Amino acid sequence: MADCKTMSRTRSRDGISPASYQGGGGCTTSTTTTTTSTHHHHHPHQFHHYNQQNNSRSKSYHYHHQYHHQHQQQGGAYQSPPLAPALLPPPPPHAAPPGFLYQHHLSGTPPHFTSYSSGAILSTRQNNHQNVEESHSPLPTPLPPPRPWLQVAHSKRKRTSFTVLCYNILCSRYATKTLYNYCPSWALDWNYRRKAILSELLHYSPDIISLQELETDQFYNFFLPQLQLVGYSGIFGAKTRARTMSESKRRMVDGCAIFYRTNKFRLVSEHLIEFSQVAIGMANREVKEGRSKGGCQEEMLNRVQTKDNIALAALFETKLDSEQSSGFHGLVAPRPRPLLVCTCHIHWDPNYCDVKLVQSMMLMEELSKITDNLILEPENQSQLAPPSSCSSSSSTSCSPSVSTSTSTSTSATSLESKVNLLICGDFNSLPSSGVFQFMESGCISNHHPDFKGLSYQSYLKNSSDSSFQHKFHLKSVYPPSSLPFTNYTLDFQGVIDYIFHSVKGLRPLGFLGPLDSSWLVQHNVVGAPHPSIPSDHLPLLVELEMMLPQITTAI
Repeated sequence: MADCKTMSRTRSRDGISPASYQGGGGCTTSTTTTTTSTHHHHHPHQFHHYNQQNNSRSKSYHYHHQYHHQHQQQGGAYQSPPLAPALLPPPPPHAAPPGFLYQHHLSGTPPHFTSYSSGAILSTRQNNHQNVEESHSPLPTPLPPPRPWLQVAHSKRKRTSFTVLCYNILCSRYATKTLYNYCPSWALDWNYRRKAILSELLHYSPDIISLQELETDQFYNFFLPQLQLVGYSGIFGAKTRARTMSESKRRMVDGCAIFYRTNKFRLVSEHLIEFSQVAIGMANREVKEGRSKGGCQEEMLNRVQTKDNIALAALFETKLDSEQSSGFHGLVAPRPRPLLVCTCHIHWDPNYCDVKLVQSMMLMEELSKITDNLILEPENQSQLAPPSSCSSSSSTSCSPSVSTSTSTSTSATSLESKVNLLICGDFNSLPSSGVFQFMESGCISNHHPDFKGLSYQSYLKNSSDSSFQHKFHLKSVYPPSSLPFTNYTLDFQGVIDYIFHSVKGLRPLGFLGPLDSSWLVQHNVVGAPHPSIPSDHLPLLVELEMMLPQITTAI
């Protein structure tokens, strides 16, 4: 079996009790308009969208010239001290901000990168006509060479290109000295790492940010208010275990987040996919239909349902200004298709490669249901009506089954004509795994060794007698062997993070290249986190172009 066999991590990131949940369905949908948002779920802090205009908790943070600063606790939430009104002096010329290892080249730089001068402050941002400046302390370790920007194509229409960043930021509860004893304690400290992570996000300034392993409290009280200062809004979904926890414990549960530039995208709807709830719905459906087999049910409930991984999806419309959307010579300028962005975190344990594959199959089926529910107006196929709600209280409406279509290519063409799909995440699976094969090829044998010979067939309906299929044509933005690793620790180095895109609707223009391996050897960097690398994962950054529908004649 091709999987992360060499991974010897002992942390349990997502184990939950088999009897923790009842009911079925795994997809929770919230439809958002420009003025209101409605959420169909039981816990408002588990999955929520914050509008930039009505958020009253937005804070500014002052980055001290030290590796640590004491948290101040107010009303049960940790908040950094307010930003000093006076501008901070720049650090000495030799200083560099922590985590700022991904400095861009002067040439070959993607258009959305923010430029910083050497030795200057980390960033200067405009907010309410006041400068907000942030600085960091100098590093004891030399910075690595910048990661190169690799251009693969050039945009034909600049207004339809956008950048996306995918990043597992390593939750503070998992960043223990036992697991990462090669990292200095001060560099492992979350207060230090979160500032370094934020500095990377501000530097790259992508249009869409996909994060994994972000704690609930850190989303609401740090990353969301900080990113709102520079024009982002965001949504968040916590792992399913948050359902059973008290408010004080729930805020420490990690999950996935999507941030987006409000001047470029409008959020239409958001969808939380809980794999454990999907598994329950599948088991209930089989029992109700009288097709349940004892062994199959036990495998689904004991192996899949106990892993509370999630995925979070957001449906966007691209905003166009009046000049971009105006017609010319009797033609109506076409609008890009709606964009469905998904961030996911698949189970980590290499002994559960079957669970990883089943979760990936669940993910693709849930995303196909979201796209199936899109209503396209005949006057303009890019204008969306809100998709129907998919409530987690329903045991059948969200229960997944891999495509039963007899013509997968026809189904895929139909879906791709509706929406552009972008899937970002930590799949915890190597390129040789069944997960990667299923995602990129669209099909996998039901006898693949990653199923471990377990009987999932009665739960995951076949689209043929010998294989499972999904309805999309996807491809990884990063070509094979373009990165030696995305996860770099003492006992494992490999590619387990990916960005998949619709082949027909999205065209890659470029991507951020690898970290210089010779620098790691020269400075004896045996693993991350590290004073210059704030997570055990490296961020993926890509630029894509939306392929426009054919221009139509104006009426």
